[in-house]
Amino acid sequence: MATSGLRSEKEICIQTTTSSGIPLDKACYENPLFEEDGAVRNETHTKLHNRPDGLKSKPYDLNNAAQTSVHYRPARPRRRWLYCLGIVFALLAIIGIIVAVIVGQRRGDGSSRGGETVTAQPSTNKVFQFRTERVEGRVRIIQGPFSSYQPQYSNKSSTSFQLFSSSFTYQISVIFTRSSYSSSYSHTEVVNISSGSVIVGFIIHFKQHVDIFTNTRYELIQLIRDGLEDSLYQIDTSSIVIQPKDPSLSVIPTSEPGVCVAIKSQHCAGVVDWSSTTLPNILGHRGPAEVAEAEVAHEELFYNSCGRDFWCSAFYPRCWRGAAVPPCRSYCETVYQSCRDTYQGVNIDVLLVCASLPESSDPNVCQKDPFEHGKCMSKGLEDKCKAFGYSEMAFPNFAGQRNRFAALDLMMLIEGINNATHCYKYSVMFACYTMMPKCSGRPFPNHAIPPCRSLCNAYKSRCSIFLDIFFNPWPENLFCDSFPDSSDKSVCLGFNAAHEPPTIEECPAAESRCDNTTCFPPSWRCDGFQDCLDGTDEAAIQTEMPLRKCVECPADMFRCSVESAVCVEAALRCDGVEDCPTGADERDCLALGDEGDSAGVVNVYSKKAQWGHVCKDTWTSDASSVVCQQLGYHTPDPTMETGVPSPTSGNLFSVTTLRNGSDPQYLASRLEPVPSCPGGIVVRVTCGNPVCGLRPAFIPLPTRIVGGDVANPNAWPWHVSVFGGTDQKYFCGGTIIDKHWILTAGHCIGGRRDVSNLLLRAGQPRRDTFSAYTQELYPAELILHPGYNPHTVANDIALIRLHNHIRFNDHVRPTCLPSSERKLPIGTRCTVLGWGKQGDTAPNYERQIRQVNLEVTDWHSCKAAIEGAKIKVPYQLTDQMFCAGGGIGHDSCSGDSGGPFMCPLDRTNDTWYVAGIVSWGVACAYPNVPGVYTNVPGYLDWIRNMTGLDYL
Repeated sequence: MATSGLRSEKEICIQTTTSSGIPLDKACYENPLFEEDGAVRNETHTKLHNRPDGLKSKPYDLNNAAQTSVHYRPARPRRRWLYCLGIVFALLAIIGIIVAVIVGQRRGDGSSRGGETVTAQPSTNKVFQFRTERVEGRVRIIQGPFSSYQPQYSNKSSTSFQLFSSSFTYQISVIFTRSSYSSSYSHTEVVNISSGSVIVGFIIHFKQHVDIFTNTRYELIQLIRDGLEDSLYQIDTSSIVIQPKDPSLSVIPTSEPGVCVAIKSQHCAGVVDWSSTTLPNILGHRGPAEVAEAEVAHEELFYNSCGRDFWCSAFYPRCWRGAAVPPCRSYCETVYQSCRDTYQGVNIDVLLVCASLPESSDPNVCQKDPFEHGKCMSKGLEDKCKAFGYSEMAFPNFAGQRNRFAALDLMMLIEGINNATHCYKYSVMFACYTMMPKCSGRPFPNHAIPPCRSLCNAYKSRCSIFLDIFFNPWPENLFCDSFPDSSDKSVCLGFNAAHEPPTIEECPAAESRCDNTTCFPPSWRCDGFQDCLDGTDEAAIQTEMPLRKCVECPADMFRCSVESAVCVEAALRCDGVEDCPTGADERDCLALGDEGDSAGVVNVYSKKAQWGHVCKDTWTSDASSVVCQQLGYHTPDPTMETGVPSPTSGNLFSVTTLRNGSDPQYLASRLEPVPSCPGGIVVRVTCGNPVCGLRPAFIPLPTRIVGGDVANPNAWPWHVSVFGGTDQKYFCGGTIIDKHWILTAGHCIGGRRDVSNLLLRAGQPRRDTFSAYTQELYPAELILHPGYNPHTVANDIALIRLHNHIRFNDHVRPTCLPSSERKLPIGTRCTVLGWGKQGDTAPNYERQIRQVNLEVTDWHSCKAAIEGAKIKVPYQLTDQMFCAGGGIGHDSCSGDSGGPFMCPLDRTNDTWYVAGIVSWGVACAYPNVPGVYTNVPGYLDWIRNMTGLDYL
């Protein structure tokens, strides 16, 4: 903070006045021209100071500031002969420059020297211009085997084009991999081949941004010219054209100090309220190259939405009468106080000291904080917020954010989450009232009208879990219970919306309603799978159009599944003989224990539609094997067979010889009822580990999720769905690998560690409907792979340990895990399934699980396809990922994340293993760009270590 009184000449003191001539406080700054011996610093001293932490900075310099009086110690007088000598050297230098220019012009005009045309070379001064990932080029081939144009070159799919392209790109690759660009070079793509001898258009791709300087084009031209000199391609050296594409960082035009120029920075254009800036800036950068290099070096300052506006005012200050207007001291202090914790690894105090800045109410002396407390502002208010009836907002908002840039980031996340999950119908309203609050016109702290407590709590309970997953936890300064709750809109906003009674929307055309809230389409009626708790979807009487009559079975008959529409006698149910076409009459006839597990008292279903037990004295080890195999477990150890006292009532059975005509795979084929057990003991069996990868019954393999078909109910018994929030909104899939463990994608868990408000469902093939086979599962622990990177989606894998174990049966069971050595050859055909959207524009997830067959593709071709797609994604293809699909209309999509990529162990049986996890892609079913999956074999050791399972 500046103080009154005299200061050393190491400082510059500026006396400013108001427009009416009233003097203001002096502002003093370090004098960049001061040295102890009085010598004026040279050009080098005015450059950025190199700091130990790698930052570049220089104290604020107002030598060119308007309406100031700058005082510094004059330099000591020099001897007159030094001045004379300097004049002589200057004259000689001027003469030399004139001669050089004349000679250069002659050479540049193409004048001959020894029969060789001399091309003018650009300046070697490397002034940074921008960064790019692609360089476009063109060259003319005049001699050699590829110098004659062929009509087939116009067709990219022709053999001639492919041969030419492969040879040319190989040659360019050799050139760049042997150059200084070897570490950043990716590949070369031939875009077109045209006539005129042969003119090749190509694009050179880099793995990451490369810096483009004023002489980079010349360097690349030289590199290509020298590299092709002794190759099959004899080129016209003057025909090489190089043009960097898609510059990601432009710099301000070259300008002299004190000249106003337009702001060209992509980070700051449109962020500040002015359009022109000047040099030197507030950090002491004196040239456009210095500004550009510093902006690249400190990109994190501009990506930090909290203080982006302030740093733009320092790097690109407002130009007023040829001088830079610095930010005010209070502006700096506010940003440092509000944003300091968000600058990771950046010492902002080294860049700029707040105390060195002036403080004034005059906007031409210093730039005030545009987001000062209590100020009503309309610029930047989102249209979606204006739709709620207000036109002005105020900051800081109720999440503690000091500007609209930070608010917009969180608002976009909230809106994106709601588009994906529909977690709360008033999400956008909550975001507006909280992030861009309505200005009340009253001073701070009552500068804005808050959201009502009930609205805030309603959103938090339904949607905050998804903020955690996206590594954006609930704002620490946002306390719902601190807000008022009133229908008075001058007190808080959103009360009526939060207290709106539940509404039951009309069912779509031709759909029917059941259970008061469930809608189901005509195709679900009478399909053999009960979707309504009240059973009306499978009722025998149908009066609605289109007319479709369900199978009617008399009271003494059992209805088989819809595949055959057959009824059999109830007495044939669970008798060890398959009377239904798919054996439906022999399913669900056996269980261990009351809840169904791998161990427990043997419970069998009788012809009388009652459950009973089996006597221990007639039991055999062969019968134990049948029980475990029928339930989907490995054969148990016979020594684990035990007994418990027989119940006093209920059905009892003994084991006899196999009845003629019955199936030995069913326990019921060797049971007969008895009045009591001779020893008064019934049998208890403990089975081995579950048999993985078996599907419940005869279900046709998927022949054709985007572009796939609907999967039969419970055709894939290891698939689980993950729901979040108090309204249980679906957002991801998962795979059962054990009764206590679910495998899913890392981005389905993200930053979430709290297991509350998370629910998993197994055995539910249709979303938001009843299923007699559904099991609700609650997580006990969320385990994210320690190498997961939310920005690149590397190591996209996670585990969920369950609080309650899964009960395995025909409809719910685990899949197999692959061996660590198992590879997926290119062309392997596997299956993906999920409730994901049918396309990028689909409003919601699918209502029933879909499946699609995809082929594994070449990793390198996939990488090239992703990089060449017009839609760019921030993710990176790694060695622990593989690709599949790429055909038009066939792909996984949003909502399929975390689900299994399943492959058959071999083609001779119906045993499946999870080879991958749905991870990411370029949009949904983007033409010729495959989807990307986490490679499960690469993570088996981690899975074993986390789960403790020894049979994987």
